Amino acid sequence: MNENGMLLATSIAPHNIANQILSVQSWMDCGFNVISCNAKDEIEQLSKVFTSVKFVEVKRDARAEKGRPLVYVFDVLQELKRYGAKVCGIINSDIHLRNISKDMHSFIECECNDSLVFSHRYDIDSISDKIGEKYIGLDFFLFDKSMIDLYQDDGLVMGGAAWDYWMVFIAGHHGMTAKELIDPIAFHIRHAQAWNDLEDLDAKRRIAGKYCGDFRASTIISKINKPVIDSENKITYCDYASNRKVLIAVNGEICNDTMDSLLRQTYKNCIISHYAADAIGSSDADYVLVPYDGMVYHERFITNMLACSSDAESVTTSLTVLSGGDLFFKVTARHIKRLRGEIFCGCSLIMPRFLKQIDYENTNAFHFAEFGNMDFAKMEYRDYAEAIIISDDRKRFFLWGAGENTRYILDNMNLRHQEIVGIVDSDPANTGKKICGIPVIDADALGEADNYDAVLVTPLRWEREICSRLEKRIPDEKILSFGYSINNAPATMIERYHFKDIILVGNTEDCKALKSGCLKNNCIIDEIDETYVGSDVLRGFTEAIFHHQPNLIVIPDEAVDLKGKMESLGLIYMEHFVTHSDIMGLLNRDSNPI
Repeated sequence: MNENGMLLATSIAPHNIANQILSVQSWMDCGFNVISCNAKDEIEQLSKVFTSVKFVEVKRDARAEKGRPLVYVFDVLQELKRYGAKVCGIINSDIHLRNISKDMHSFIECECNDSLVFSHRYDIDSISDKIGEKYIGLDFFLFDKSMIDLYQDDGLVMGGAAWDYWMVFIAGHHGMTAKELIDPIAFHIRHAQAWNDLEDLDAKRRIAGKYCGDFRASTIISKINKPVIDSENKITYCDYASNRKVLIAVNGEICNDTMDSLLRQTYKNCIISHYAADAIGSSDADYVLVPYDGMVYHERFITNMLACSSDAESVTTSLTVLSGGDLFFKVTARHIKRLRGEIFCGCSLIMPRFLKQIDYENTNAFHFAEFGNMDFAKMEYRDYAEAIIISDDRKRFFLWGAGENTRYILDNMNLRHQEIVGIVDSDPANTGKKICGIPVIDADALGEADNYDAVLVTPLRWEREICSRLEKRIPDEKILSFGYSINNAPATMIERYHFKDIILVGNTEDCKALKSGCLKNNCIIDEIDETYVGSDVLRGFTEAIFHHQPNLIVIPDEAVDLKGKMESLGLIYMEHFVTHSDIMGLLNRDSNPI
């Protein structure tokens, strides 16, 4: 073992041996030294197979508490202190490392100076898969050895709840820098997991209570979850190894805002050139960006996209949709791929040979890069709505919905070559009416129509439900939607749209007043009147949410703990919750019932 090389510590498990052999070998191939911390009985079994790994016997384990001899992270950290390596790390034993050259190895080592570097893993189905799906948890850390003394014995174990988020939190809590390496280097073969959300919540509450003196949901979200999910310190080796050529192929006129954002790109090995559409695929560039007119790009768009590309034929990011310059909602990278056409190209870096004939059915050709709340590509809602309709070769559309969004589209969209052949609505009262001169037909009549290329679902609030209904009537490829999600929308959306499916929590006087008064015209799909704490009640409430998929949850003012638990679990987001007082205030300001 090279005492001065970067040292990785793990805890190899006595099962899934073949996969772990490949994992450990990948670390060594990338230049890391390896030790494994295990209980004595495990070492006797594993040392016969992993002959190149130095095993270290731990003096305690968590089998009495967890039912398995899981090792304590604190003990692993203490073991790392015994070695001469300035940069140390912890990695889960089934993580495969790739794409770490000697130069990148040196780059990471330098970034660890007085810092912690962490990386999300990418889940794959087979070791041969080149690209995968980014996972929210963490499995790989490297850090300056001097930071080890910052970590106390908080009872967290490798393979247990919240230890990964704890690693990042403690660094930030002590004023040290935690950096997310966004290059996809850590891969994990999918398998069944015995994950317990309640254990994860409990562990994070204990961490927040000890170090922040406050275990409310807002503290857990801002102090523990946010630094991992939406890291402000992102690094990429791509900044230092700009050996891939990128062509920004401008096809036609683009607005000043789009062009200015392209000129500000920090990635140096790229050129902006006007290209005819049929000539772009013949470029000698490694990747091509075909910017969409009206889309504005973050200055690190190309840099970060390349870092996440994994040499896939295309890499696509999410899109931030604005309304008057403010956040309206976010569209996931996967939905952007579903939209296809010019808007997909505008959010993607694509290999020229793939751009000639994009095979949207080849799932292995696409990689998706989500960057949390960072707006790497954004555009106004009007331009986005227009792009969905005009950005591919579909010409004849039905619009689903006879509401305000349909009127907005008809009044404001520049539909140069498209024809709206009709409007579909499920309310019989609208059948036979005309909106902007276009007839409204009953939803049942859509299945008999054959004179259209696609149906665009216009109501944002009910998009998911309408798409599910449409999938039973027409082919999936004929369904277009905006990709709106309440999870990615600001809290002000509660005030913009009317909610119908509600879970009403509590049996207080306010609750009774709401049920008999302001909410009497609504569909209250569930009522929960137990206390607002305790795992059994929480579990029952979770089941109610999964079963009903409510649009709104109205809780008593004093039920903040319940709200916090649900937010921390990630099962429901802030925007779904309002208190009794919130809804009273909203209704007092607006004479229309929800």
